[in-house]
Amino acid sequence: NKIVNENKVVGWRSYSGQKYYFQDNGKLFRNTTKVIDKHKWKFNSIGQATDLGEVKYGTVSIEYVDTEGNPILNGKVLANNVEEDTPYNYDVTKDPYAAKLNTNIWRLKKVQKNNQDVSTNPVISGKVVPGKVVYKFVYEKVTSDIRVKYVGTGQEETLDNGGKGYEIGKKVKVSPKQIPGYHTD
Repeated sequence: NKIVNENKVVGWRSYSGQKYYFQDNGKLFRNTTKVIDKHKWKFNSIGQATDLGEVKYGTVSIEYVDTEGNPILNGKVLANNVEEDTPYNYDVTKDPYAAKLNTNIWRLKKVQKNNQDVSTNPVISGKVVPGKVVYKFVYEKVTSDIRVKYVGTGQEETLDNGGKGYEIGKKVKVSPKQIPGYHTD
């Protein structure tokens, strides 16, 4: 066994003008595609190698921003320095991390790819390309709370419509709290 291990062939070997690659276990790669030395190689049924070219790598990341471009959640990386043509798929509505954005407070307005508007669809998919691709899920605020400051009293309160907030752009009628010695106009 020691003699076999000391004399086993590992790595590239050429025979009759063809290239072959022996694995650590001494067997040839066959009927497969492998990346070796930054090149993609296709191996046929008898182990002959064909160079498919240099492999390029890419990254796909996601940012969650408001309509002003301010981050509203930390971003995430979908594919980090992976081989080009690797497929990716992401649905923001099924991501538990982004679930707090899928409420009555925020609404997805658009999706951008490298700062270009691409859709309003919450699902992105494709294949990794060389370099970096950044998707931005742009949200607009649909509802908000009302902060009331009672001048001269040092008192403040937040009105939140029972936790639902108030729809932005709509007229709202609220009743201020009663403070002894003060009246409302």
